[in-house]
Amino acid sequence: MRKVSVTVQYDEEKLKTLKLFLEKKSIDINDEIIKFIDTLYTKQVPAQVRDFFGMKAESERKASVKQNVQPKQQGDKK
Repeated sequence: MRKVSVTVQYDEEKLKTLKLFLEKKSIDINDEIIKFIDTLYTKQVPAQVRDFFGMKAESERKASVKQNVQPKQQGDKK
């Protein structure tokens, strides 16, 4: 699945303070934000829609793998 970047405006001092305390606990802020967005997605997007997009993503992944695996041509010595 293709990834996109998300940009938000937030109070600079609060963010610095948050990062400081997260670093003390060896927690990455990006990982925490991703967990939050995943939780929000699960809570707000109906299960049937999530299942549909899951099936679609799996199908696209299989198609991509299939395109990357090409059989050898006769006469190829590789």
